[in-house]
Amino acid sequence: MSNVLLILFTISLLQLAIAERLSTYTKIIAFQGVILFGVAFIELINISPLNLTFILLETIIFKSIAVPMFLNYVIKRNKISRDSEPFLSNFISLFVITMIIIGTFILSNSIDDTSIHKIFFCSVTFYTFYRIVCYRYP
Repeated sequence: MSNVLLILFTISLLQLAIAERLSTYTKIIAFQGVILFGVAFIELINISPLNLTFILLETIIFKSIAVPMFLNYVIKRNKISRDSEPFLSNFISLFVITMIIIGTFILSNSIDDTSIHKIFFCSVTFYTFYRIVCYRYP
């Protein structure tokens, strides 16, 4: 089930790469928070209930609720409806994020460490590379 959620996370990254409206961007960020909540709920079964509760609450409150609400507040206060000039075109942005996804899968399969869950390594790596390379709102 966590693999399905991580595939949804990847699809949301592709949608994020071509999102032009900031309200869509914040909705995708909130959706990613829900996905991360689901992954944490499914995968973190070996930790104490108190730590699990803290991680789940932190994920759902901050990633899914607080950050999108704050971004929506800023967008509405500044009367922004769309970004003015995308940093990269949609095609280039999708191409770059696809190359990043392929590269991280190749990179994660080359690591021979049993303590790292490769699928999580992939997710975090391409999300981070996406933020660095394709950040659309400079």
